[in-house]
Formats: sequence, structure tokens, C-alpha cells
Amino acid sequence: MWKKALLVLALSLVASAAAFADDITIFSQDWNTVAPGTYGAGSTVGSLFVSSGSIDVLGGSYWGNLCTSGGYTGNCADLAGLNPGTVISAAPITFVAGTTYTVTFQLAGNQRGYPAITTLVSLGSMSFSYLLPSNQTLTTYSFTFVPDATFVGSLSFQDMGSGSVGDLLGSVTITDPPNGTTSVPEPTSLMLFGSGMVSAAFFVRRKIFKR
Repeated sequence: MWKKALLVLALSLVASAAAFADDITIFSQDWNTVAPGTYGAGSTVGSLFVSSGSIDVLGGSYWGNLCTSGGYTGNCADLAGLNPGTVISAAPITFVAGTTYTVTFQLAGNQRGYPAITTLVSLGSMSFSYLLPSNQTLTTYSFTFVPDATFVGSLSFQDMGSGSVGDLLGSVTITDPPNGTTSVPEPTSLMLFGSGMVSAAFFVRRKIFKR
């Protein structure tokens, strides 16, 4: 009988561990997969699309020193190429009602001594402005939301300046928990939970043998 009890506890632990899986990435942008250069409106750059103006993908001998100065270890994107640019997710993204989503992205200042520039980040009806001084190094920003209704939208980054120098954009991701709403506990919590299950199994076995 104690074997059956242990089996039930083991299955419960496996099911609980499955619920603690990593977040699912539904969108990501990695500039290291894009060749350095200037990209104008109509260009696809990785998972993003230049919808207006132009951007510069920086890396290596093509102004890669600016990415390094901004704190990036690889390529990055100047959101103003020949003129202020706007990039949006290349494919529309479906956001399901009641699901928790987290948008995470990296931004740094222009690194060229120009005045502070504003980058506008938009998704659906949400928009956020980031005014970055020239010398600001890589900073990771994020926001989380739960849509009331399912909608199809695009994530966008727009340079709000007026010249050919913009903020530097790094990696971008959109994630949601495996089951849509459950947050992921810390590894320590999972370890303690597992220890508790083992203790519970030992207790069940002792009670069975005492009978």
C-alpha cells in the first residue's frame, strides 16, 4: 500500500514540476543574426520590419564600437539611420485574453555626445516613452500586461528625434508563462517543495508500517 502512496506523491511532484517550466518565448529579436549596414523602409531585419525612415545595424567595423560603448557584447541597432526610423514586429502577434505577457528589451543612449533622444515603444493601445541621455549604457526594460480581450498587434520601436542619430536597441523578447497565467517560482522554492514531498512520503510510509 505504501508503494501506491509513494507513486501518487511522485506523480504529483512531476505534475507540479511541469507547471514550473520556463516561460514560452513568442517573439525575439537578436541583432547578431543581421548583417551590419543601413536598412530603409520596407526592409526586414531579423524578426523586425522597418516601417518608416531607416535604421543602422551596428557591429564589427561598421560602428561596432558604439555598441561596445553602450555595453553590448555584439551587434545593436541605431534607431536613426539616414533619418529617424521605426521598426515593428515583422509578423502580427496574437495576444490571448486573460494571458500574462512580458515584453523585455534593451536600450542604450546614442553614445555620441548628442542631446538626449526619446524612443517610443508601442504595443496595441499601450505606449511608453524612454528619454535616454547620450552616455546611458545598456539598460533592460520590461512591462507586463494581461489583455481583457484577444487581439492581434505589433510591437514597435520609434525614434522620436529629428536627425540621423538615435538610441541603440538591443535584444527584444515577448514571453508568457507555460499555462498563460502561472508565475515561475524560484529554483529554491521548487527544491523546498520537492523536499516537502519526500518528507511527506516518508511520513506516509511510517504511518502504514505502524498500523
